[in-house]
Amino acid sequence: MAADTDDRPDFRGSTWERVLISRWIDHSVRALMVSLPLLLGGGFFFGLTHDSFPGLLSASEGTVQALGYAIGGCAGGGIAALGSTLRQRRFAEVERGIDPRRRRAARLALHRGELVDDPEANRIAASLARLHLQEGWTPLMVRIFQISAGGFATLLAVAVYFKVKYYGVDYVVTYNVFLMLWMATAAAVVLPALARTHVHSRRIVALQEAEASDSTYRGSQPRPPGSGCQVL
Repeated sequence: MAADTDDRPDFRGSTWERVLISRWIDHSVRALMVSLPLLLGGGFFFGLTHDSFPGLLSASEGTVQALGYAIGGCAGGGIAALGSTLRQRRFAEVERGIDPRRRRAARLALHRGELVDDPEANRIAASLARLHLQEGWTPLMVRIFQISAGGFATLLAVAVYFKVKYYGVDYVVTYNVFLMLWMATAAAVVLPALARTHVHSRRIVALQEAEASDSTYRGSQPRPPGSGCQVL
């Protein structure tokens, strides 16, 4: 029986890692972070318009807010879908025609920030890493956004507290609460993930270039006499 000569990598990783490296997770999180503020903003704007100009829209406040949520959600979903499609095209160019197991190995290498035992998968990971680096989410930029989002979320929390204490709950409070949660999630989860991807991308590019250089150097060295294979 012939031996199995399939040398493709089969790096599966843990279940959680397979979830995180899925392309749909990244696109879904980005789409949610873009569309949610627009959805809430639509409801807030239409509710504010209804209160400020009662005669402008004859429908009830609930109907007007529902209309605002629908319009804001459609606008946010459209913008998120367009951005996700354009971004996916850039990454798809690198992964087009790649074996699924090797593609998973490359994504796993990028996720962990370390090379795997497959030079081709490492080359793909380095190409993906360069695309991530072009997006510019450096740790310094992330830290600036974190401080800004965290500070604004704190101000919203204080404003919501006094609004509820003295005036009760209304659509303005609801909007501010969701906006505060959105900013807190961005500051605590999404932005650190972007910074971690940037750091791992820099590491992968450096390691892959060093690996390629070392392989080229070793391949250019003359072999000692008698070290090659001879056909008898």
